[in-house]
Amino acid sequence: MAEVTKSSDIPDSKLLAEVCALHPTTSARIRALAAAGWPRAVIARALNKRYQHVRNVLVDQNRRLGATPKSIAASVEPDTAPTTAAAPNWDYQRLHEVLTKARSARSTKRPVNVSVNEDLLEAARALNINFSETLEDAVREIILHETRARWLAENREAIEAHNRFVERYGLWSDGLRQF
Repeated sequence: MAEVTKSSDIPDSKLLAEVCALHPTTSARIRALAAAGWPRAVIARALNKRYQHVRNVLVDQNRRLGATPKSIAASVEPDTAPTTAAAPNWDYQRLHEVLTKARSARSTKRPVNVSVNEDLLEAARALNINFSETLEDAVREIILHETRARWLAENREAIEAHNRFVERYGLWSDGLRQF
């Protein structure tokens, strides 16, 4: 566990110990503590990291999850930092956690009943295809595809407005590029 200068800076030292035990990387610890509602400055002090490092991890997470530029800009302030995209009904943070956990070796698996065409099952067995792994990969790809499609639909208006702005006024670097 990281050294902390003042124990009064930590809202819940038990939670910090759990997070450090469960998450092997500093970035994963930062994300977990942010998801628990800890302010960035407190996370930085608790993990003995610079505030900028904590901020960069969380902002990069928002970008990868498809957050809008507006919500990323708002996340610069630690007290107003959204941890999910702007969509009210689609929890990108939870989706990211599910997909990340699904990739890890420690993720729990649950048996399910699946009906499959008999011929396909026999062919898969004959070719030594791991049916569970193939199904998981296919479902993961479908989830990612659907997530991207929903994000585009939710942000279509903002993207179109940005494109109209660029068409009308151009890019700030138009006079600077040499290609």
